[in-house]
Amino acid sequence: SSHAASTPGRRVNPPYAGMSQVLVKAPSGGGDVPPFFEGTEKRIEVDFHGTGDLRKIPRSDWEDVVRLSSTQILNEMRGEHQLSYLLSESSLIVYPRKAILKTCGRTVPICSVWKIHELGRKIGLEPEWLCYSRKDFLNPSE
Repeated sequence: SSHAASTPGRRVNPPYAGMSQVLVKAPSGGGDVPPFFEGTEKRIEVDFHGTGDLRKIPRSDWEDVVRLSSTQILNEMRGEHQLSYLLSESSLIVYPRKAILKTCGRTVPICSVWKIHELGRKIGLEPEWLCYSRKDFLNPSE
């Protein structure tokens, strides 16, 4: 996860797959606080059919998508076949007819599905397949 990039402190090796921990400085400046559970990965995949190309959607529209998920775009990289956005809480990968939004922490990617569908329809694409998945939480109190 990239959550540590926005949180002061140092990264420690996660003891379990799908879980990462970060030690952060207490607000008062005194000592480290105990590690906290950051949350598990959540993934939305949307496949479209039609002749449009999702990579041609402006970044500002993708910023709206990730904002609905409670995260933000930090950087982007364009490849021959995809457009990748580095998010404050993971990544967004955009292919001509597929979008994959992977997040972690307290993000809510399911809240952005309607916007992804809307953007596709604006460029002549229709949603064909949707998958939402998340790993099990390792800390049931979260």
